Parts: sequence; structure tokens; C-alpha cells
Amino acid sequence: MLILFSVWIGIDAAQKFDASEENVRFLGIRIHTEDNSAKQTAFMELALCALVLAGGVSLLNSKRAIV
Repeated sequence: MLILFSVWIGIDAAQKFDASEENVRFLGIRIHTEDNSAKQTAFMELALCALVLAGGVSLLNSKRAIV
């Protein structure tokens, strides 16, 4: 369950990171915009994803050792 939750968090974080940047062309000029707070939130979610994934794998390995 934790592994599936970490995958969901990772997908959500990747979408937020992707949506934090935008390129706009106006009269031949490329304008690049960034939302730094959205990027920071995406990085924190990716860190949470890694922690939850590590916890899920750790629990899976400990259950195999018991069984």
C-alpha cells in the first residue's frame, strides 16, 4: 500500500513540477516564466515519495524475513 501511495505522490509531484514552468511566444519573443514555490513544493513531494517508497520496501522485506 505504501509503495502505491509513493507512486501516486511521485506522479503528482512530477505534474506539479512540469506545470511550474511556462514558455510563451509573443511577437516573436520567447518569454519564460517560473513558479518557484510550486517547484519547491514538487521537490518536497518527491522527497516524501522517496521516504514512503523506502518505508514500503523496508516493510515488504521485513515481512518476507518473518514468513
